[in-house]
Amino acid sequence: MIRSFLSVVFLLHLAFSLAQATVIQKGKPFTKTLKGSSGDLFTVVDGIFAADGRHILYVEEGLTPKVVRLDALLQPTEELVLKDLVIDGLKWTAVTPIVENGSMRCLMVSAGKKGSDYGIGNVSTSGTLSITGFQKLVSFPEPYANDPSNTMVVRPLPDPILFTKGLAYVQQERLIRSPDGEHFLLNHYSNAGKGNKKFHAAWLDKDLTVLWSNTMELPYEDAKSSIHQIVVANDGTFRLLTYVFQCKGAEQLGDKNCHELHLTTIAGNGKEVSDVL
Repeated sequence: MIRSFLSVVFLLHLAFSLAQATVIQKGKPFTKTLKGSSGDLFTVVDGIFAADGRHILYVEEGLTPKVVRLDALLQPTEELVLKDLVIDGLKWTAVTPIVENGSMRCLMVSAGKKGSDYGIGNVSTSGTLSITGFQKLVSFPEPYANDPSNTMVVRPLPDPILFTKGLAYVQQERLIRSPDGEHFLLNHYSNAGKGNKKFHAAWLDKDLTVLWSNTMELPYEDAKSSIHQIVVANDGTFRLLTYVFQCKGAEQLGDKNCHELHLTTIAGNGKEVSDVL
């Protein structure tokens, strides 16, 4: 009996030792200092496996977009800063990545005082990381700013939707793919301006060729409205979910009785606007 018990203990100890021997390398904890409460300061947005099998990540470090290459141990070995790249005499900054079929492209913006130019470039992973094949897409008569004032930040539902911010600087909603994958909606809109809110849109095919572009005036004041969601249909119709704050003062913003929820439908190549309160 004692011999059988000792045999079982020995086998369990041997199995545990073999299991420990299969561990190649222990993971290293990731730590960072919290510098604010307005959202993540370093965010991995998307990534791919390059042709050589190494990871390529698109990240946002604060307000600076980057493409980062990782080695076999998942340690950063190279980065390409995608801010103020001079292309054809203009400074361009990445807005969001487009990942498809193992490759990455970047939507980029050149911000001016009175308008914004948008373009697209390929992330080349052969050799040194670089942007290649850049082409301009469209211009909108609206200045661009990478801050929570004109981006749909990730908010939890239902009650904290008015105030929480989440990933404040990731602007993936600037380029929205249709459900069938055949088109993209490129969009930009005004914030805290005079008069009604302006929504600028371009409808692109799957190769990111512009099919049409238009500017729409929405039926609510710019300074009192905040777009929270954009949904795109295959036929080019898109819908906006917008909070409109009809509050008399900042002290009433927490009172939902002075908030309106609008569902706005835009169709007909951006020429037809209807709104439901």
